[in-house]
Amino acid sequence: MKNQFTMPYEESGITLDFPDERFFCFENCSGYTQYSGNYFKEMDAGWFDVANKTLYLIELKDFTLANIKDRANAETRVWDMVKKSIDSCAMLVSILINSTPANVIQPCLPIVFDKSYQIRLLHIVKSEQHQKADIQFLNDSFKIKFKAYKELFGVSSSMILTYEQAKRHYNFIK
Repeated sequence: MKNQFTMPYEESGITLDFPDERFFCFENCSGYTQYSGNYFKEMDAGWFDVANKTLYLIELKDFTLANIKDRANAETRVWDMVKKSIDSCAMLVSILINSTPANVIQPCLPIVFDKSYQIRLLHIVKSEQHQKADIQFLNDSFKIKFKAYKELFGVSSSMILTYEQAKRHYNFIK
């Protein structure tokens, strides 16, 4: 399947620029769209770092105007990120167990996904300086809520980080 988006890619005021063509988005995948009407979610982009045997699944959010000081609002946003993570991992598991839906999900990926790849989930949030502590709260809450799923799915790392943090740590975040 040909990628439905090109590099650099921008969403929510955040720019991704993967160094090669091994990127994808579940949003354009018929294996995802057949379930999406049933409260099934996906993360915005994926990229295979073949040299390091790593699959990055990335969600991009703009929280600059969000009231994340309100804990109920913050928790709702965290649960949304947990749900996106679980559903995206479930699509990958379908490939690993060779379920029938895997036949329409695997062709959406630029390479064959197998157990040799570690999975890293990045939820990158554009935020204001005064929201820094709130973003840390979101990350802490996300890690608690996603902990069991992280273990069950064999996810190497999962986190919520600010756009500034992401730019410092990942060369494909611009």
